[in-house]
Amino acid sequence: EATLEAIKTGCVRGLKDLGGGGLTCASSEMAAKAGRGMEIDVSKVHLREVDMSPIEVMISESQERMLFIVEQGNEERVEDILSKYGVPYARIGKVREDGDLVVRTGSVELARLPATLLATAPIIPRQKESPKVLQPELDVKSVDLKNTLIKMLSSPNIASKSWIFTQYDHEVGARTVVKPGEADAAVIRLPNGRFAALKADGNSEYCSLNPREGVKSVFAEACRNVSATGAKPIAMLDHLQFGGPNDPEVFWSFEETVDGLAETARCFETPCIGGKVSFYNEDERRGKAIKPSPVVLVIGLIEDERHITRMAFRSAGDSVVVIGKTHRDLGGSEFNRIHGLTSPVPPRIDLDLERRTTRTVLECIEDGFVRSCHDCSRGGLAVAISEMAVAGNIGAQIDLDRVPSDPLLPHELLFSESNSRFILTTEYAREITSKFERQKIPCSVIGTVGGYQLYMSGMDSEIYIAVSEVKEVYERSFERLIDRCPA
Repeated sequence: EATLEAIKTGCVRGLKDLGGGGLTCASSEMAAKAGRGMEIDVSKVHLREVDMSPIEVMISESQERMLFIVEQGNEERVEDILSKYGVPYARIGKVREDGDLVVRTGSVELARLPATLLATAPIIPRQKESPKVLQPELDVKSVDLKNTLIKMLSSPNIASKSWIFTQYDHEVGARTVVKPGEADAAVIRLPNGRFAALKADGNSEYCSLNPREGVKSVFAEACRNVSATGAKPIAMLDHLQFGGPNDPEVFWSFEETVDGLAETARCFETPCIGGKVSFYNEDERRGKAIKPSPVVLVIGLIEDERHITRMAFRSAGDSVVVIGKTHRDLGGSEFNRIHGLTSPVPPRIDLDLERRTTRTVLECIEDGFVRSCHDCSRGGLAVAISEMAVAGNIGAQIDLDRVPSDPLLPHELLFSESNSRFILTTEYAREITSKFERQKIPCSVIGTVGGYQLYMSGMDSEIYIAVSEVKEVYERSFERLIDRCPA
């Protein structure tokens, strides 16, 4: 609030948050972009520990800090605003004309370098090498479908995380409209009367198999999650977590991830507005790096409150519609993890199809055709339908023979994690299917909401389970996992 009010004075000539690299990066980048230099007196910086050395002051990444360039003669106008909000501040330097970044402590000069050298430093050439690909094990041919669904709903990757998020205040400012767990993304009310949807996604299993294709799926899932609430994705941020870049395989994975993010952002016309890179995430004793673990957060905008959509099944008699086609996409899936299977290929993705599918779902929501919406991703079709039933505390009857798919076995149809899929419920099934048919996007009515059981049948197989049993497994498993609730 203090920063926004200070900007409105018209006295702030430059502004940057202090993130990675601290004062060193912020000051050199601001100076270089302006074709100027900057002088910093580290003895004037507010410190949390009194014994910090000058280099620690310059590279500390302490949070909740901003670097202001304020028009000369108007410093007190900005300082009065900061004081009003109780925000500590200090005048730590000035802009120079010679292009140098100068670091001092009092009258003693500690360092002097061209700002452009720091801001556009030469890139270190690194070796890169693609990792060895695991050979797939044999697929299973016969699966206990109901038992598998229960195992997947109780998995920490899928089970409800309400034990965590209900312990914290997720309604700060009383602007939360859709709370965590109610939809594919949280939705908050903005001061201008519009609404923002936010969702972060990650999948290290996909990205360990193929970093470029894996991160495309991560990005796409975050966009689907936001779109399922009725929001148009408008921007993204990333958090890229890897091992040490001196390892050729790690650096190859990092480069592939960045290229995959860039390709997807261009296709989706969704700009990257910030991010963070974290290297050297390794086991200290063995030096083993974590799997490539990029996280993508997507922000979406909803213009009309009537378009806000949740995931819960709502009314008996509503049609259940599946959008998209199911392929044999079990590489990196929760199904494979539970059964100890491996596959060298993560789910495939057609970015153009993904974009068209998401946009058409948004059109259906804005036209008032959609009563509930959920993206179909981790755990596949069976898990997505189960989550919608739990959220609405109502069952459904699903005809698996009507699901658009390649020739698949029952477990593949139910648990494949193919991209570009949504589950909708509606009173306007004909209007929705017609809209997708015009876009040449697979779409089919596969069932009806109603009752207190989930009944999925077809392909000479069936799952019959009470919604109450699904709810118990889905909502209590994470709590039991951390030994907070007796089994």
